[in-house]
Amino acid sequence: MDQESLISSARFCFVSVQNSVVTNLQLSLYLELGCVPVILAAAQHILPFSEIIDWSQLSVQIRPKDLGSIDNILDTVTEHKYKQKLTQMHKVFHSYMKTPGHIALTTLQILDARMFPEKGLSNPVWNMDTTHQSPLFLDRYPRPSGGGFTAVILTYNRVQSLFEILTKLERIPSLARILVIWNHQTIPPPSTNEWPKINKPMKVLQTPENRLSNRFYPYAEIETEAVFSLDDDITMLSTDEIEFGFQVWREFPDRIVGYPSRLHVWNQSSLSWTYDSEWKNEHSMILTGAAFYNNYWSYVYTGGSQHRGLKELRKWVDDNMNCEDIAFNFMVSNTTSKPNIKVGPRKKFRCLTVECDNSGMLSQDLSHLAKRSQCINKFTRVYGGMPLKSVEWRADPVLYKENLPPNIQVYSDIGSL
Repeated sequence: MDQESLISSARFCFVSVQNSVVTNLQLSLYLELGCVPVILAAAQHILPFSEIIDWSQLSVQIRPKDLGSIDNILDTVTEHKYKQKLTQMHKVFHSYMKTPGHIALTTLQILDARMFPEKGLSNPVWNMDTTHQSPLFLDRYPRPSGGGFTAVILTYNRVQSLFEILTKLERIPSLARILVIWNHQTIPPPSTNEWPKINKPMKVLQTPENRLSNRFYPYAEIETEAVFSLDDDITMLSTDEIEFGFQVWREFPDRIVGYPSRLHVWNQSSLSWTYDSEWKNEHSMILTGAAFYNNYWSYVYTGGSQHRGLKELRKWVDDNMNCEDIAFNFMVSNTTSKPNIKVGPRKKFRCLTVECDNSGMLSQDLSHLAKRSQCINKFTRVYGGMPLKSVEWRADPVLYKENLPPNIQVYSDIGSL
């Protein structure tokens, strides 16, 4: 057998930490080929990226004095633990060590975390598989703040308001990255030199089809748990409101946390559900035009044909070019059996840009409201009941509306529309 075949067929592979270069190459090869490393190392030896990688999750470590008991030590690794280590090995290798480029980027991220510890990733964030981890089974809250959030902006061709949003987003401390989803297939995005210069990573993706569900796709560029879904005309939110919204999401990572809210109401005359967008304290839906959610829900929504009704809901949304936000609320509420969270005092959101005339707003059009009501009734039939939860509750910052100096209030720029 050649070396790679031998390693691939083995459950455990021995590593003696002496020469760091040889050790690093061995570990990288074992992680790639799926052989759990058994590391013999003294206390003074340092493993690759040990500052951020928890090697105990993906290897078996023994001290030189315990070498004679290696069989007994390996016998304590149950099949469940062994599979967990294999999963973590795959995640660490493909995230941080797969290519020289991955290694260089990881090194730069570590240096960045050292120089700016207030925004550096915490150790649990480095070592967790955030992409597929269900928020229903997370450890107790709040979630780590170090990873920040990814802003996903769905746009068609409203460049002026889009650029205004980008210049505002870059000032938000917890923003990690911006992803612009260009949902127009015939008009290309602006050229590189037209975009505003911002100090946060940004990527523009042009979609192959104009679908509202494109905003929920689990793009590979989303490396954070938290996603901030944003329409290209929501320019009125302040940086304080967005940052506070993210901090609230950390407390409720299994819910949709956001700003514009809506309500479903039972109509006794028609014996059907009605979509209500009036100014009320009660709400049951958070519109995804300005909302935080866990990236896990993107995987459920776009690939969740095995989840009850989602395939039918996605088809309805794509055929009617409407109600993707209602479908998303139905999915989350049906899974969690909990209400979603409204943030801040704003009740009604108006498009304030020249490119979006208030007099022609969809949310004020009666036919649009009728279509939204039709969606609610359709989705209720698909789910076999009404999963949405109505509540009279919202999250505001501590000291909100108190007459105190702005420097004392952490989120001073939060107010009514």
